[in-house]
Amino acid sequence: MMKRMIVALVCLAALTGIVAAQEGVNVSPEMRARIIAAGKACRPDIGKFCATVQRGEGRILQCLVTHEKNLEPDCLNAMKAMRNS
Repeated sequence: MMKRMIVALVCLAALTGIVAAQEGVNVSPEMRARIIAAGKACRPDIGKFCATVQRGEGRILQCLVTHEKNLEPDCLNAMKAMRNS
């Protein structure tokens, strides 16, 4: 349960950062780097679990949360790093 909450919070942070960047809101270079790192670290899991999920509106992030128990450690760690920033 706690792990699921952490992943959800991290996903929310990622989504907030991406939306903020698209809307011209400044995102710190550190946060931007963490968002990019999480995207790279989670790419295999996205391909494995979320390949058929339509992108946009947080659907990929929700898919990752749904499959959190099966995510690779690199993906989980990258998402935790975003949460802790």
